Amino acid sequence: MEFDFYTRYLSLGEEDLFYILNNPEKHQPKAVESARQVLQERGIGEDDFKAYKKKTTAAFVDERAQDYGEYDIFNSIEGSDLINPKMDKYHKRIMALSVFQGIFAYFGIIMAIRNMIIFDYCTVESLFGIMYRFAFFPLLIYFLYKKKPWGWILFVFNLILPIPSYLRSIYGTLSRGMYDDWNIGFLVGQLVTYILLFLLLRFMCFRYVHQYYGISVARRKQVLKYSVLILLAIEFLSYLFRQLYP
Repeated sequence: MEFDFYTRYLSLGEEDLFYILNNPEKHQPKAVESARQVLQERGIGEDDFKAYKKKTTAAFVDERAQDYGEYDIFNSIEGSDLINPKMDKYHKRIMALSVFQGIFAYFGIIMAIRNMIIFDYCTVESLFGIMYRFAFFPLLIYFLYKKKPWGWILFVFNLILPIPSYLRSIYGTLSRGMYDDWNIGFLVGQLVTYILLFLLLRFMCFRYVHQYYGISVARRKQVLKYSVLILLAIEFLSYLFRQLYP
């Protein structure tokens, strides 16, 4: 069954419809034609559309920046004239913090191996954490540097997935008496990193920054949803493994 763009676009405001017309490469031809038809029925003509196109990029993104079209998740929109210039500042902060996380993550690998040797502490989470850090952070930093959609996706994954592991690290450290300077320092460092990450997201324009990496509004919601689902799946598998191999 063919999707009825016309019926859907009847509920959209003029700015959203203008955005579709101004970005035909991101939408299906029938979607663009339906947006034009709805605007014409509202008495909005070509002159209004031309005036809209003259609006500054920053003003447009600050007012309302929503992408109703599908976007190829493997492509970048680097250099797009629809991106608010101040997003460059947020991108650099995300990059800097992710590089710091990466360095800290490899320090975590050393700590995990050290705890295996000194405290005979080896869990599924420890082994998974070592493999995760080796593979994850080079990809995260690469995709962020290239301003690829996967950079934002991995960044969100990295915000959500490690939280239970961090809490178990605290429990393991305290319950097994591994609270020497190395372990306590590492846990405090992780906590500081998370605080900085959430402060960064709290005070930057998180509602819009996903567009900098080519992620639509619909895709952003999917990423958040699947991040939580993947976290629950990992926790369930980890629980089963602990029951089988206590």
